[in-house]
Amino acid sequence: MDVIDIVGRVLFAAVFWRNGYVHLRHRAGTVEFSKSFGTPYPSFSVPFTGVLMLVCGTLFVLGIWADLAALLLAAFLLTAGLLAHRFWQETDYGMRAAQEAQFMKNLALAGACLVFLAWFSEFGDDVPSVGGPLF
Repeated sequence: MDVIDIVGRVLFAAVFWRNGYVHLRHRAGTVEFSKSFGTPYPSFSVPFTGVLMLVCGTLFVLGIWADLAALLLAAFLLTAGLLAHRFWQETDYGMRAAQEAQFMKNLALAGACLVFLAWFSEFGDDVPSVGGPLF
């Protein structure tokens, strides 16, 4: 089961590694996109969240303070969903559907992070890891 655990965490973290990379590699475009829906301080928040996703995804996989990483990712996902994917404001059917799918993806990933937070907190010493849980 240890292999399944690690493979699952790597697959989960891949979402954050990819999006963190995009935030940093395509910073200018991501900042402009963030401005379009009113992200506070996008010149700071875009690279900050890019680094956050890369670091937390890595901590999650390695099991180093994975509980903290899961908590930070859940907070990020809920905030990003509410700021960036306000499907309820869209009038175009296609845009509304696309934004709703992104919002629901963020919601599901945040829920998974909270489950992982509970799991790491409860079974942290028994989870394959380089380190242990923070909490």
